[in-house]
Amino acid sequence: MTRARPAVEPATADDPDAVDTIPELFPFDYPFTEPAPGGMGEEGFVASSALPELVAFAKADYPELARRARIEGTVVIEVLVTAGGGVGHASILQSVHPLLDKAALAAAMRCRFTPARQRELAVPVRVAIPYRFRMN
Repeated sequence: MTRARPAVEPATADDPDAVDTIPELFPFDYPFTEPAPGGMGEEGFVASSALPELVAFAKADYPELARRARIEGTVVIEVLVTAGGGVGHASILQSVHPLLDKAALAAAMRCRFTPARQRELAVPVRVAIPYRFRMN
């Protein structure tokens, strides 16, 4: 059973508990020019002004056993594109079958990208790659 989320309403101007300005929350008087030490964590977010572009797409091999069983579907893989443009980590966002999932994961690890950029710095980002397995 899915529970409805309560509506979020904006604070009114006369609300004493409302936060006035973001600078009060983040009192930094210098620009951020480098990513946080240690890179992006498992749940981290890195802003980017230029998204990565897929340079080399690795096609997934259709497993023979899955082909014989006529298993079809789209596996969606989330990859961590490193600051160098390679794939540092891959995980399944949408599964179809273990045979197809394994083939898609292996292919995603071979993909190559141009790095994402935050100003002049290359930064790691996460992107999703769909792999469609269809019988002809």
